[in-house]
Amino acid sequence: MSENQHTNKKNPVQDTGSKDESLDVLVKQMIEDSKVFLEQKNYSGASSCYEIGIQFPSKSRELSLCGGIAYFHLKDFKKSSQILKKANELSDTVQEKEEVLEYLIPSLMSVKDYQSALELSLERIKNVKRGNSKNASIYYSHALILYKVENFTESSKYTSLALQENTSSGKIWNLLGLNFLKLNNPKNALVAFGQALKNKHSSTDLIYNLAITYARLDRKTSLLNTLTTCIRKDARYRLIAKEDSEFLRFKDDLEFIKLTAHSATTMVRRKDTNSKRTN
Repeated sequence: MSENQHTNKKNPVQDTGSKDESLDVLVKQMIEDSKVFLEQKNYSGASSCYEIGIQFPSKSRELSLCGGIAYFHLKDFKKSSQILKKANELSDTVQEKEEVLEYLIPSLMSVKDYQSALELSLERIKNVKRGNSKNASIYYSHALILYKVENFTESSKYTSLALQENTSSGKIWNLLGLNFLKLNNPKNALVAFGQALKNKHSSTDLIYNLAITYARLDRKTSLLNTLTTCIRKDARYRLIAKEDSEFLRFKDDLEFIKLTAHSATTMVRRKDTNSKRTN
């Protein structure tokens, strides 16, 4: 999951006991078949079962959950979020809601409905209990939403909580570094990005943001070395860096000019440098 992608579990839909006992026999069969398809990662099959099941007048949380998960993995996030909202409305317990929110929140983020995602995440955070192995991902998800809505102070707070639960997550360290950059704290950003690399999170965006960090610390040699690595991985960053105001102080530096000079053999596509990704 782009930060926003979910890792499939063997049994993503739990049995709710007698809740759906009054459902039509065919609806029950579609629920069971869709569960099997989800376990097999046959998301098209699971979505087909959902579409058949909803032709009958019923209000099944399990059917909606199965359908929402299937469309999530098919990357139809708009439909996934619509279906999962129904599943959430039909959920009674904290555990049932958590099963839904685990997919609903990233679906909403994927369609950039950050406000709805934030409201649901706040509800989810209230139910976090110590000792839960999922705490790190819940805190990280909340921190990522806060980053998207540009509340960097709160985002860094929840990123730190996520790290208390899991210090070996490169993506969490990376998000902490991004928050420190936004808060104009390059020294701490450098430490966080270093930990992200140490924990095997080495996206090109991370390397580019590391170059920005060195620029803010006025460490030219490290900046040039890091930017060279970044450009070797993706030549588009040659023009991105050249036009980025973060490197304004180096625009007349001969080494920087040479590094960011347009190559006639390289097709470079312009990219918006104001929206760094958080891979």
